[in-house]
Amino acid sequence: MLGTAQQIRNDRSLRATGPFEINIDLGTAQEVEFTITGNKLYITDSPDQSSYIQIKKDGSDRPAITYKKQQGFSGAFEKVVVITPAGQAGTMTILISNEGDDYTFIDNVTNVSFAMNDIAEQLKGDVVPESTGVEKTVGVAASLAIAADVSGARKGFVIQSKSSNTGLIYVGFDGGVLSSNWVAELQPGGAFFLDDYRGDVWVIATAAAQTLGWGVW
Repeated sequence: MLGTAQQIRNDRSLRATGPFEINIDLGTAQEVEFTITGNKLYITDSPDQSSYIQIKKDGSDRPAITYKKQQGFSGAFEKVVVITPAGQAGTMTILISNEGDDYTFIDNVTNVSFAMNDIAEQLKGDVVPESTGVEKTVGVAASLAIAADVSGARKGFVIQSKSSNTGLIYVGFDGGVLSSNWVAELQPGGAFFLDDYRGDVWVIATAAAQTLGWGVW
């Protein structure tokens, strides 16, 4: 049984004897009251794992509860208020039912499969780099090449010694990097990257005025 928000608002005696589907436009920030009798509400689909709505039931004065895909609740209700926060896009699908002896809602989709889809999306990599910039000069004193990312947005980094360099560049994770205390040694033209590190990246060279290229994503 498929219904729209307007149809539900117009029929104040609607009873979900079978699965009743409501499609929520996440692109419109709104608060909509649905008068519908049921005992199970479940979100079956949304654009991504971060999409969410907030729900109150039966005129409760308690704060609305946040729900995402593959979340919901069981328990008799006659009214639900759906709040769509701003800043989202796409459509979220809610399934409402009134389970009885002749009908039981079965869900074979798990949060594990949804999480795996999100991981697969992350593994595709970024289209736009988080940051890249003018080459840096490295000398015989340790210097910070790339600062730690406290926001959590950075996934990895890459640095490369310019091919015209005459000395070696040593890479470390703190200001104690030395030619005898390092993570990677870069010869002219050599590169080093990590795709799961967000901390500081320090460098030191065996000669003055060596040049280093860099980028983060």
